[in-house]
Amino acid sequence: MSGQRHIWAPVFHFYQPPGWSATTVRKVARESYRPFLRILDARPYSRVTLNITASLTEQLVDLRLTDIIDLIRSLAERDQI
Repeated sequence: MSGQRHIWAPVFHFYQPPGWSATTVRKVARESYRPFLRILDARPYSRVTLNITASLTEQLVDLRLTDIIDLIRSLAERDQI
């Protein structure tokens, strides 16, 4: 195995079922999505594959949690996701 290059290709899936309570979505955003995205933001050489469902995107917009969408956009523009 020496001399071989190994690549780790993480894939992350952001999902909340449609119709979940605003309290639950806010809690997951606070405890999971924001911290994870901030870690990536602080490490510009890190790259991952990220999938976010349309229903979660709509929930984030409806709950005015658009800072998460903005951070995803920024990371995408930097080719980190």
